Amino acid sequence: MNCEERQDLIMLYLTDDLSSEESAELRRHLATGCPTCAGYLAEAQAVLAALPLALDPVKPRAAAKRKLMDRVADSAEANRMADSLALRIFRVLVPAAVAAGVAIVATHAVVMSSANYWQRQAELFQTMAQGQDREVQFLRAQMADQKNVIRAMESPGLKLVELEGGKLQPSAVARLLWDQKAGTWSLLTQNVTPPPTGKNYVLWYINTNKTPIRAGSFNVDSMGCAAMTSTIPKDVGTLAVAAVTDEPIGSVGGPTGAIQMVAKLQ
Repeated sequence: MNCEERQDLIMLYLTDDLSSEESAELRRHLATGCPTCAGYLAEAQAVLAALPLALDPVKPRAAAKRKLMDRVADSAEANRMADSLALRIFRVLVPAAVAAGVAIVATHAVVMSSANYWQRQAELFQTMAQGQDREVQFLRAQMADQKNVIRAMESPGLKLVELEGGKLQPSAVARLLWDQKAGTWSLLTQNVTPPPTGKNYVLWYINTNKTPIRAGSFNVDSMGCAAMTSTIPKDVGTLAVAAVTDEPIGSVGGPTGAIQMVAKLQ
């Protein structure tokens, strides 16, 4: 499932209309800090927060108070209370107490509703700010990688390597720009399916001794695009294969996930 498909589920997620499995999957994805879905979440929260403001206030009907007082009077009659001074005082004080109680409850509800509204607004702005910060960082990283790509394309020692997607990424387009003079590798992708929740993609180089060298991790945007530049130490031997696998976020060991794209370098 990509971020555009998740956009239709976020509103249902906020209104508790998703199944437990769908809610859990969406919650895990939001926890990864995806800037696109963070923006969708902020928009949905803003819509829900504004809905109460669009409703016209409803004034309680006068019949409601009369009905309440009739029930009090019927209860008093059923208990056959004597028509005494105490009863008259009771009949005077009870309506006043009921009205005061209703006023207190209504006032409390208004205060709590207002407090909840502003709290949700503050949370909304915080979520939007965090999402924008992540997006700015993501765009800055992309710009840096794109500059490296342009530099590699201008290099006289450029070598182009195509990666094949296979069954897991049949529509993927991925290329490695190997700047042999500078010793850098720039990866460009398009139409790559996003990794599973809790994972990202890792680019590996494998030498002729079958030793994997981790080049770096990356994710893709809503179009399946990514750009990443890495430098491989010269003492790793002759590189034979480049491969992309899906790995748990934060993992630093060797490749354990499924191979998404692969290319022979020899």
